[in-house]
Amino acid sequence: MKKTLALLSLALMMLLVGCATARKEPVDIFAVNPHRPPVMPETYMVHRVSEKVASGLLLAGWEDYRWETAETLTLTNFRPESKFYYVTVQAKFLHDGKNIYAIYHTDNDRFVIATHSLNNSDVCLDTCVEFFFQPQGAKWYGNCEFSLSGAYLTMFHPDAQNPWMGERYLAPEHQALVEMYSAYRRIISPEMPGPVKWTINFKIPMAAYEPYGGPIGDLSGQKFMANFYHCADLSSHPRWVSWAPLPYLAYHIPECFQEIIFE
Repeated sequence: MKKTLALLSLALMMLLVGCATARKEPVDIFAVNPHRPPVMPETYMVHRVSEKVASGLLLAGWEDYRWETAETLTLTNFRPESKFYYVTVQAKFLHDGKNIYAIYHTDNDRFVIATHSLNNSDVCLDTCVEFFFQPQGAKWYGNCEFSLSGAYLTMFHPDAQNPWMGERYLAPEHQALVEMYSAYRRIISPEMPGPVKWTINFKIPMAAYEPYGGPIGDLSGQKFMANFYHCADLSSHPRWVSWAPLPYLAYHIPECFQEIIFE
């Protein structure tokens, strides 16, 4: 009897040790990024939709049927200066020939902040998404930046080889053509520790940039150079992540833009 009890005790102990060994440690959100090698993205296809479908995209959620034809891209290239790496930001883009529509989404963000309420303010300091683009054959490029607060910035850069030479904000009447919808649309301060789920939708009419760069024409069949970004500079755990990799911490690097094709 004693021998049987001893064997049962030994078996139970081995089982407990096995369970302890198999137990996984929780993900440490403060862990240092392993600084994985840059990942070059594949060419992104922006599919065309009808004007009827496009008219509802600005308020359409991530899973809404209106986005079903859009390809999903993921921002994977974190700059090593970042202090937070466990956020997965994805985006979908569509067009109707005259306008670019987009939605950015995450359901696992942390340390979310949004302190800017005025357009053309430093919205990049907030939890923010950005889209930089250079039309086919153009010497110029544009950048649009959207804060979770609902504020946004639009700029025109006439010389992609000299990004800060002659740059200007779009005039109010042209900036007003650009529209956005944020999941929060309010100031977020102090920051939200999370996890936080959010989306940002926007619409960029080519008509907003044509007064500066000239006619762009129907988007179908065109190839733009572009990059997609997320940042949160003033967060307690700032991060800078892009679709195409960057050689140093800056977003205005047109030579790093990669090709997107409009169906």
